[in-house]
Amino acid sequence: AYKTDWSRFTGGAVDPHAERLVRRTLDRLQRLSFHQNLLHRLPESVHVYVPPEPTPGTGLPVQKRPEYNKMLGLVKIKDADEDKVLALCETLQRGAAEAAAPGEGGEAGEAGEEPAAKKRRAGEAPGDEVGPGGSGVAAVKPKEEQKEEPKDDDSGGVVAVVGTDSATAAAVAAALAEPAAEEDMVAKDATPWSLLDVVALFVTAMLQNGSKTPTHLSKLLDGYRNVFTLLKPDDEEQAYDFEKVLVRCVVDFWRSSSQRVEITVDAFLQRGLLTCRSAAESILATRGFQGCDSLAVWNVINAVARKSLEQSQLARVELAMAKKLGKPEASDRCKAELDRAVQQSAEVFTIVFTGLVRNFKDAEHADDTMRKVMLQRILALGRKYQAFIKPLIDAAESRIPGVAQRPEIVEVFRL
Repeated sequence: AYKTDWSRFTGGAVDPHAERLVRRTLDRLQRLSFHQNLLHRLPESVHVYVPPEPTPGTGLPVQKRPEYNKMLGLVKIKDADEDKVLALCETLQRGAAEAAAPGEGGEAGEAGEEPAAKKRRAGEAPGDEVGPGGSGVAAVKPKEEQKEEPKDDDSGGVVAVVGTDSATAAAVAAALAEPAAEEDMVAKDATPWSLLDVVALFVTAMLQNGSKTPTHLSKLLDGYRNVFTLLKPDDEEQAYDFEKVLVRCVVDFWRSSSQRVEITVDAFLQRGLLTCRSAAESILATRGFQGCDSLAVWNVINAVARKSLEQSQLARVELAMAKKLGKPEASDRCKAELDRAVQQSAEVFTIVFTGLVRNFKDAEHADDTMRKVMLQRILALGRKYQAFIKPLIDAAESRIPGVAQRPEIVEVFRL
């Protein structure tokens, strides 16, 4: 076993840089070790630097709402039913009054707007089952079949949920055992939910049921991918807000585990549920454990930077191949894709640098160490990706908000 002298990290006057070093080191070690193992092996005087136990978030505002248990019962790993989830989402957006009387004013709520679940069923075979009254809820199974589902540990991802208290578990079990009519899914006096609140409810329930392992979450994301697609607005600005809610839910739910934040955001990115722009802006706004200095934030920033550059590099390769094969139409198409990819990469790096500059300004009157860290981050990113973003670096004072007003940041971009 290795031994070391911990006296430098204990006592009343610990150097801030030494404190940051030991905190980040233990945070990285916890990625490979259990929390209790660190507490058992490290001296008690160092326990103050050990990261919080990586447990799922509890007590979140959305988890206190009665509809949360309903959503938990619907978002299942085995036999995923997207229509039931979409039906609940639509019911929440319409409110209890419209859900109780779907025949009045049309099911779509607004003229010309078709519910997402109905859109999904448009391509199904005529024999597909639909709930009574055409409410958009898929026909439920007999009670005898439903009572057997919770026996399987992976049937709903609920039985083995990490950090779920007994009251929540009992409520989820009841939700799974008894079928609910659409008008019973929400409180009788419920007002319509906004789309972003509905998305937060759905994503948090998915994170809860997939909290056992990253594999559990991956199954849920694959099983309910169409729910994200159908809920996401067509408007670009609204879609951007939609994606930022996804990141905020992940950060809030896994606020005590930088590793799970990183893994979960990457899972969303790999499935195209997030763009690099929304992931970068949202993660840099983190105010939780260690804030913007956490390992998760730094790793996600590098991940979105690489992914953005990979897209532009792929576009360059396709353009070169089209020119080599002498295909003018394909060359024009690839040239347009390359221009779009280069512009998107510039936007991603602009957002990243803007976030770092903002974090530098936030720590201006509070923490000199954090200001130095942000300067080092800007310098490291600029040097690492200089070959790809040199025009942005050269014009940083005019293209990145806040740079021109900070001489120390201007100097960093000139290095």
